[in-house]
Amino acid sequence: MAIAVATTIKLTQLMRMVHPPAGAVALLGVLGHASWQYILTPVLVGSIVMVICTVLFSHAAPGRTYPRHWL
Repeated sequence: MAIAVATTIKLTQLMRMVHPPAGAVALLGVLGHASWQYILTPVLVGSIVMVICTVLFSHAAPGRTYPRHWL
């Protein structure tokens, strides 16, 4: 459990996008003995939908740019 959470936090730090609930998702995945479908269905699809919505909103709002920089 600790390795899953620590790895998630370290990866988000390296990508400069720390999001504490990401550690909770990793913890729940380990605690619930989640399958790969758990990662693909709610986590990956949800993340893609959020990024798409953010990009669309950013282009609609004047003076906003997203993303400001990539890695």
